[in-house]
Amino acid sequence: MEKKLLHRRKLKAKKPKFLAQDVHKKKRLKEKWKRPKGLQSKMRLQKKGHRKVVSVGWKSPKEVRGLSREGLEQIRVENIKALENINPKTQGIIISSKLSIKKKYEIILEAEKKGIVVLNRNVKALKERLELKIKAKTEKKNKKTAKETAVKKESKKTETKESKEKAKETENTKDAKEKQTKEEKQSEKTKQTEQ
Repeated sequence: MEKKLLHRRKLKAKKPKFLAQDVHKKKRLKEKWKRPKGLQSKMRLQKKGHRKVVSVGWKSPKEVRGLSREGLEQIRVENIKALENINPKTQGIIISSKLSIKKKYEIILEAEKKGIVVLNRNVKALKERLELKIKAKTEKKNKKTAKETAVKKESKKTETKESKEKAKETENTKDAKEKQTKEEKQSEKTKQTEQ
């Protein structure tokens, strides 16, 4: 297996970038592969000094085709449950780019626990970046909740002040009404005594 991986590595090192004929001459042509079809095409005839043509000889060995550099089968993961079916000796995971920061981070931690290789480029840097983003998000949430609680406290204070003022006003009105009723009663008594 390792010999075949080495062989594939050597092949890939020699393998040219396959481009269409006359890409360097014509702007309208995109940098992609197109088979040369011209009758006098030197590229089609594979003459010396002309671009290489796609052929079977550039294929990697069948046993290692589609495997990672480490020789592991690549499996795309979108949730933590998918890690249960993975064999760490023969399989590695690629974390989907669709996932949120939190889920990616959880998958990386779970994979480390189980000894599964994460095949995404530079996992350590990815993990550090995710940790920083998660910290920033939690700080932002904490600030937001702190602001909300401060606003709630202020509103409660103003509500309590308003309620106290209303209570004082109601007490004052009650006192005033009681005074009026007392005065009315006294005036009625005085009228009755006068008569």
